[in-house]
Amino acid sequence: MLDELSDLLLYMYVGPDIDTDRFIGCGDVNCPGDNQNVDPDLLSLLDMHGLQQFVTTATRRPPTGSSLLDVVIANCTTCQLQQVTVSMTDD
Repeated sequence: MLDELSDLLLYMYVGPDIDTDRFIGCGDVNCPGDNQNVDPDLLSLLDMHGLQQFVTTATRRPPTGSSLLDVVIANCTTCQLQQVTVSMTDD
């Protein structure tokens, strides 16, 4: 999964129409880490591409277990995104 994401990010950054300060990626990447953290391999991949994960709290909770699966990523130097808040509702 991370290889495909890396390939996508490489393709986007070499494309002529990508303005990295306007790029915001979001979704469920299914790369949970331990203790409600993002998978370290995912963070390393984002760092290699100059990106930052803005979600810092769990996006899934018990009974399936608390984990951070959802990402909102943008360029580390972006001025367009400063903070992300997670709000979960009872299903």
